Amino acid sequence: MANRTIKTIDGTEHSGNRSAFTDYDNYVEYKNRLTQTKIYNSMIIFDSVTMTLTDIALKIAWLISLLMTSFLLSSWVIIPNEGEDKHRAEVISSPLPPEKHENLGSSSIEGEDNSRADSTPSLLPPKKPEDLGSSSIEGEDNSCADSTPKILPPEKPKDLGSPCKGQPKFRLKSTPRILRRDPVENAGDVITPNPSIYPLFERELQSLLDQAFIDPFTQYILQYQGDKNRAWFVQQAKTEREKRCANIEQNFQRRPKNCATLAWLKRGYNYSCPQIVVKFVENISCS
Repeated sequence: MANRTIKTIDGTEHSGNRSAFTDYDNYVEYKNRLTQTKIYNSMIIFDSVTMTLTDIALKIAWLISLLMTSFLLSSWVIIPNEGEDKHRAEVISSPLPPEKHENLGSSSIEGEDNSRADSTPSLLPPKKPEDLGSSSIEGEDNSCADSTPKILPPEKPKDLGSPCKGQPKFRLKSTPRILRRDPVENAGDVITPNPSIYPLFERELQSLLDQAFIDPFTQYILQYQGDKNRAWFVQQAKTEREKRCANIEQNFQRRPKNCATLAWLKRGYNYSCPQIVVKFVENISCS
């Protein structure tokens, strides 16, 4: 299996099977037989994954099997569709229904159906030539026949053209209004930030409070110390850093005052709590 190695700012190194690492939004969780550690993204300085030849061979075999299954499925779907298309083409091209109607009208129902068949066409054609053949109605019918196609085409473009012309006009009028309102609404944001941004700042501060390391607080303070929108959150980060520095000072007061403890203190807390190192140096002398 592939191995993963993560190194942090304080010099610690976590290495093991890739399955022992779980990635989250703000941190990476590392589990082994004895401990369970959260490694925050702001503390990671090196992260690498090494793969073995067996992993590469397994991935290649998995890709080949995936391509084969997709090819078989596509061929299985295409072949029945071709058969259905041929069947539909045969059904559509078959002239059986009109032949059956012609045979039934001519042979089986000659006494009754022929009279009906003769009556229906005899009614329809005489009406058309009678209406069109009379000299008095020719002008009226022709005018109606000419007027209907003339009335229908203009009505459709008028009905369909009016909303299409109206919509871009309304959009052109509305867009400048939105652009004019933006500077007015955003004018106060220079002094007081938009409340919709506060949840983002709260999540940033909460991610700091959840961390066990103190250096991310110093990095956050140095990064946003000039940001007016984050002034309150930066102050909260400073307060939390001072509390943690005080706790660290109490813990080191109980440790032996020698050069090894001083080296440990400098390596871990000289960046965020330099005042503790200064006080500790006053009590001992190391060359």
